[in-house]
Amino acid sequence: MPSSDDTLVTDQCSVSYMTPWATVVALTTCYLLVILWICKNGKKMCLPVPDSLFPYQKQLKQLKRDLSRYLVEDNCIEIFGSPLAQTPQGTLFRGTIIPRVKHRTTERVPVAVKVSHPNPKYSVALLEESARICRLAHPNISRILAVSQLSFTVLRPAVAVEWLAGGNLADYFQHQIRDREERQRPQILLRDVLEVLLQVSAALRHFHETLGDVAHGAVTTENVQLTSRDLRRCTIKLSCLYPPTTSRLPPEIVCSTERNPKRRQESDIWMFGVLCWESMTLGAEPHYQRTPEEIQRCYRLPDRGLTCPQGCPLDVWSLAMECLSEAHRRPRFAGASPTLVDRVQQLRNYYIQSMDCLYPVPNIGNCTCAEHKCKKVESFDRE
Repeated sequence: MPSSDDTLVTDQCSVSYMTPWATVVALTTCYLLVILWICKNGKKMCLPVPDSLFPYQKQLKQLKRDLSRYLVEDNCIEIFGSPLAQTPQGTLFRGTIIPRVKHRTTERVPVAVKVSHPNPKYSVALLEESARICRLAHPNISRILAVSQLSFTVLRPAVAVEWLAGGNLADYFQHQIRDREERQRPQILLRDVLEVLLQVSAALRHFHETLGDVAHGAVTTENVQLTSRDLRRCTIKLSCLYPPTTSRLPPEIVCSTERNPKRRQESDIWMFGVLCWESMTLGAEPHYQRTPEEIQRCYRLPDRGLTCPQGCPLDVWSLAMECLSEAHRRPRFAGASPTLVDRVQQLRNYYIQSMDCLYPVPNIGNCTCAEHKCKKVESFDRE
């Protein structure tokens, strides 16, 4: 007579027993899944990775994860017009994108589009820059709105960046002030310019605190975007669209013997000082008509070759000169108080009731050659 243990083993075997048909169905399902996966990914498996992309494979996978929520189909980004500028990573265009949130209308959103050069090195650099900007969340910093899916399939990134209706500060100074007659210009108050500088400094503080040792590298009037053409009521956003010119770079970059010197946070502080000078002159060009050699000689002068604008208060000018001092002596946007943001805020609060106006300072040069574009001589006469 079989024991109870034998009966238990027999029952367990009968429960776990699979019929031949169940085995056939299970194996067939597995085979079909494998075949479908091979059909979907077989081409990618067979194609070898190009030698130019092989060093960036791991980097690209991480960048794709970081930018996954910004990826859109290629036809969602439209580029039109001629290039606005050439950047180190690629070309800058105007364009539009289809909004990710559907509305009743199909109105496209105006943006600036950066398209990289056909080189893996520049493509990865543009994607890295975009991933860094996506880590920032500040009301005074331009946002990344979309990244083309083809950025990772053909490695020719197209990145859509926020574009504001008021244009940038450089165009505002040029078209709204310097190109107009005295009676047609809007009145520019010192307190309004200090408010713009305060918003720029707040954006740079967030940039430095969030990204650590990474520098913005292009703190210029071209990258200060305006929400409207009214400087008294507008909000600014700092972008990374346009590259800086040599006249705005610090001496540790211009005088460096390295081919691509690293830009540090001290470089942003120098460029902020130049931005202060440009704002006080209402758009004058720093180191107008000077060659790189002449600019290097100006670094030895007490005012760095940028004379104090007429109407600029001495305390504002003193702050700008501190930003243009040696790298280790420049004030910081982040760190121990008082920071550069605190000092700009103190100046803004001090002049909050002031009705002092600023006037455009003409670009003065002694050269008349075509190389320096001296055919047009600026003159701003007050009535």
